[in-house]
Amino acid sequence: MVTPIGPADVTFSLSPQWHGETVVNVAPLGQLAFDTHTAPLRLEATITDIRLSAAEEMFADPDAINRMAAGIGADLTSGVTALLLRSLLVATLGAALMGLLLFRSGWRALASGATSLLVLVGFGGLAGLTFNPSAIAEPRYTGLIAGAPRWWAAPTTSSAGSASTRSNWPVSSATCR
Repeated sequence: MVTPIGPADVTFSLSPQWHGETVVNVAPLGQLAFDTHTAPLRLEATITDIRLSAAEEMFADPDAINRMAAGIGADLTSGVTALLLRSLLVATLGAALMGLLLFRSGWRALASGATSLLVLVGFGGLAGLTFNPSAIAEPRYTGLIAGAPRWWAAPTTSSAGSASTRSNWPVSSATCR
């Protein structure tokens, strides 16, 4: 299911993983990973599309950026909430169906579904209790985006004391032909 967030369309997924994290896939540039919680769940957000009209509006109208930024939190919350509800429903029904096929008993199928529901709710609760919002400031980069922190222009101070901009792009005479 696609969730519009700002000028982007984002797809969310939830999967088990020993080390809990939140991952943002920015294809084809790479991904950013955040240690946001300790529960054994991986929350993944994949940017599937950039809506050109929304992006153009954002650049054309400075107030559009503020309006979009104000709505991103609500969009993100609704997308994650929908993901959690879908995950609970699918995990519970899937476990109940497998319990029915495996045990051929309605009560055991119900117990399988209830067990799956309790485990997922428990892991979700653990993720909520151990959520660390400051982890957003310390991402791990992979792919092409890994060079981004080094490549941004960084302000430097010249000998006269005025601020100038120095480019950190990894360019050498050997690469510019």
